[in-house]
Amino acid sequence: MRSLFIILSGILGNLTIAPIKEVFEVGDTLKCLADGDPIPNYEWIWLQTGQLIDGSVLTIDDNMTPDRNHICQCTAYNTVAGFRKQISTIITFTVAGSNSYEPFYLHFKIKERVENLA
Repeated sequence: MRSLFIILSGILGNLTIAPIKEVFEVGDTLKCLADGDPIPNYEWIWLQTGQLIDGSVLTIDDNMTPDRNHICQCTAYNTVAGFRKQISTIITFTVAGSNSYEPFYLHFKIKERVENLA
């Protein structure tokens, strides 16, 4: 009897978001980076609206209301042998406005998942 061993090299780790600032202004960017082999793809989800942004960069724009907390999730993922491996984190932040903004929060809720795409 022969056995088939599949080694998933789609390892992801060290998910980081930069820069870390107390206040974000319209036009600022956040970059999500992860180690991975093969090189991961990225997507951001603005959790209040469900808006999906492809790529590793999230740009703070006019649609993000000043003086309110915004919650976004960055996901890094890659696919090997029909399996998708992903790691994600959620960031909560405030966009500058009338100087009465909430403090900046950074929550790392790292989740890893492997799913069969076949």
